[in-house]
Amino acid sequence: MMQTQNSAPMRTAQPFNDAAFRRELKEEGQRQREAAIVSKQVSQVTNALSHIYGRKASIDAAAIHKIVSAYPLIPASRKGAAVHECGHFVADEREGLLARTARIEGSPFNHHGWGGEATHWGDLYLEPRRWPHDPENFCRNARAILAGPIAEELLGDRNAMGNFAELMQARAYSDRAAELLPDLYGAVWCENVFETVAVIECYTAQIFELATVLAKRREITRNSRGVSKILKTIKPRTPIGTNNLSPRGKALACRIVAETPRVAGFVVTK
Repeated sequence: MMQTQNSAPMRTAQPFNDAAFRRELKEEGQRQREAAIVSKQVSQVTNALSHIYGRKASIDAAAIHKIVSAYPLIPASRKGAAVHECGHFVADEREGLLARTARIEGSPFNHHGWGGEATHWGDLYLEPRRWPHDPENFCRNARAILAGPIAEELLGDRNAMGNFAELMQARAYSDRAAELLPDLYGAVWCENVFETVAVIECYTAQIFELATVLAKRREITRNSRGVSKILKTIKPRTPIGTNNLSPRGKALACRIVAETPRVAGFVVTK
């Protein structure tokens, strides 16, 4: 039978490729999870800036998103997450912020490894509407934040740059301290990074002890069995020299100082 001029050509139905569909669905799910993680990291940085400069500050979130996206979050192991949070926990105590809790948890189906949180009691002085700020308080908070990524690289199994949002948070607090001091931005930031490396190397044994407990229990408090005894060995606000850093610690400090941008440049106060 001849095909008429107006008739449409016949099309052969293509078989449904179930494997390809599942692969595309999996890839789309992965992209959505990664986008959600980047969004969360951007929020970490913008929340820190709002905390420092007040809610009326105008923040360039798009610029922060671009920088954070260049340093994808590296999945952490259970041990790595425990070391990371105990780095914060120990630094909180050493900075006189009174370590409160530390916890870890695995992500659904372990798509992005383990994560967690460490909290302390002493951050009320950072509220924008409170009494005039002491730059050292901002530095204390910066060092407590830096301690997690630094501990995880020096004592765990993940690159410190794998949690770049925390490094940017710490830089934000350091930048604010520098604004309140007759000093350069880079000098305050550099001092905070090198001092935090020194703290982690000084209290390595305590971090490992606490991380072992945290990895088993998934959550600890300063009053948990065995934890309070370890905390008593940490001397709050005691100066720690930076002249005897290990070669690895010194190299890490230099890398963090060089690669973390000045975050205060993304803020316009009103």
